[in-house]
Amino acid sequence: MRLEWLRLWSALLRLALRADRRRAVTVLLLAPLAGAAIGAPALTLKWTVDAVVRGDRGQAFAAAAALAGAVVAVSLLGTAATSVRLALQQQAGQALDRHLIELCTGIPGLDRHEDPAFQDRLEILHRNRDVLASAISSLLENLRTGARLVSMVVLLAGIDLRLLLLPLFALPTVLAAGAGQRLQRRCDEEIAAPSRLRGWLFTLGSTAGPAKELRVYNLADELTRRHDRLQQVVNDRDQSTAIRVAALEFAGWTVFCAGILGAVALVLHRAVHGTATAGDVVLLVTLATHVDSTVATAARAVQWLRRASWAGSHYRWLIGEAGPSGSVAGPAPEPGELVFDRVTFGYPGREQPVLREVSLRIPAGATVALVGANGAGKSTVVKLLCRLYEPTSGHIRLGGRDIRDFPLDAWRARITAAFQDFYRYELPLRDGVGIGDLSTMDDAGAVTRAIARAGATALVDSLPAGAATQLGRSYTDGQDLSAGQWQQLAVARAMMREHPLLTILDEPTASLDPAAEQALFERYAAAAADPTSITILVSHRFSTVRTADLIVVLDSGQVRQFGTHQQLLAEPGPYATLVALHTRGFATPEATEPAAEPAPPVRQ
Repeated sequence: MRLEWLRLWSALLRLALRADRRRAVTVLLLAPLAGAAIGAPALTLKWTVDAVVRGDRGQAFAAAAALAGAVVAVSLLGTAATSVRLALQQQAGQALDRHLIELCTGIPGLDRHEDPAFQDRLEILHRNRDVLASAISSLLENLRTGARLVSMVVLLAGIDLRLLLLPLFALPTVLAAGAGQRLQRRCDEEIAAPSRLRGWLFTLGSTAGPAKELRVYNLADELTRRHDRLQQVVNDRDQSTAIRVAALEFAGWTVFCAGILGAVALVLHRAVHGTATAGDVVLLVTLATHVDSTVATAARAVQWLRRASWAGSHYRWLIGEAGPSGSVAGPAPEPGELVFDRVTFGYPGREQPVLREVSLRIPAGATVALVGANGAGKSTVVKLLCRLYEPTSGHIRLGGRDIRDFPLDAWRARITAAFQDFYRYELPLRDGVGIGDLSTMDDAGAVTRAIARAGATALVDSLPAGAATQLGRSYTDGQDLSAGQWQQLAVARAMMREHPLLTILDEPTASLDPAAEQALFERYAAAAADPTSITILVSHRFSTVRTADLIVVLDSGQVRQFGTHQQLLAEPGPYATLVALHTRGFATPEATEPAAEPAPPVRQ
């Protein structure tokens, strides 16, 4: 545990040094110096009082001047140390935010992001991010507080060695702070899940996406009722913890106050009997005031450091989950036949696999359509091809090499995808399309060609600033789009990579009208003439599917049929049945519009 603690703080210290080395070194020097100097005003005040009592005017004026100088010096040192420390805290916080973004986006697949336990730990880290961001500041403040305590202990020993027992009376306060922090940590762990759900309900009720259904189904009262119930659970747990923490702190401070009163009584007794000076009494009272504030600071610092250490354990956990960063050496993907060799896959925690012994061969240059009922495994195939998950068993090969042999970044650089659940990037339109290929993002011609290939030229021309139009409701001048228009831009984003080895189109026309769909697939067919590129199309629309070179029919996670449109129509099976139902109007495109693949199970 101590080793882990040291590793955490060394990591945070390195983060601070990387964020701003000059400030970090400066505050490391200033903090203990400012803390140690706190005893100077108290000591010079003692000298002044003793000189006045003795009637020594010269020494009194000299001591008073020293007192004034000490007060100014301590004030300047404290102000400088605090100013530099806070500036460093801001820099370190920004560096931490950047690192957290890198860690979260650096997790290669979706298995962790779709794991409720993972999300709970991220919620804890999110709730305590400010604690972790200021951890370096707290550590430096502890250096200052430690130096201050040492200075005061030395001065107390100069008055009476028995006063060295006074800091021991502060131990219950520090121990109470530690116990309170453990209670708070347990509370945060228990309310992580309801806090996350409460946040989701707030987002549900305050964003535009769900607004129509909330109103049509009159869900406002139900939404607020559930939100209030979760809020009450969180509040009750928070409040009960706060009461217990306050009781511990009160007990600790009661012991400390008793120690202060005993120390003052001891020195007053000595002063009455002539074995201590008036300056000693003034020094003790001054130090007692400082000890009071210093112990309070130390207790808060210990509590903060314990909480930061706990939050830091989640930070180190996230570092471990993200794995090592940087490129991994390996072969570059080359064109070739795409082969599924007895591929089985099951989501973690699910008893039954989603795909079972899937085997098929797709020649280079082919356009392949995946069809099947909802939950058949189509989107899972897409996730495996994007390497958002890895097969539980079996192999996916391209050109005879397992795709897991390719460095992940290199593999994803050679594929492109338009997903059904595309994201609506609230960026200038040219950026929202251009991010599909960062290497050509700033090439206006490349962006224009991608927009044309997606059939979105008319859309762009209709916007007030063309490709420079700011998209999204988050901006006062932002332009919102229809679902179909957003999807056109998602397809354009996928078209930025002009020569991918693998193009994945997961229901890319779900929000498009039939005319736009037909025009789009005519362009797909022309693009698919590239003999090195394989196109994987997931669709429920048979007018689209029939344009594919090959059709794969999935049912219950297995390949049931494989062939051309005409071949599959000529044989009895699920494909002919689906086409017949569609033709007779019993299954319209809208009725068979895709639902999401079965989500990974929620593990309690």
